[in-house]
Amino acid sequence: MREFSRMTGTTLAQLENLGDDMTLDQAITLMYCGFKDGARKEKSPFRYDVADIADWIDEDQTLIEKAFGIFEEQFSDKGAKK
Repeated sequence: MREFSRMTGTTLAQLENLGDDMTLDQAITLMYCGFKDGARKEKSPFRYDVADIADWIDEDQTLIEKAFGIFEEQFSDKGAKK
């Protein structure tokens, strides 16, 4: 979320309500940040940019739904572990 906030200028208060009124550009940027952070955690190279994510969505329009399902699962798992 830190990288997404930095890239988009989104405040903490806005992050709380992000899903309520998210634009396509915000969704793509959030996916990019999530994929990039996942690669960082896995210590894997990440050679993609936001345009690559948009291209992937053009190729598979279910990708947004799949990615946000994973994000939701990750956030709910972290909440359950606290």
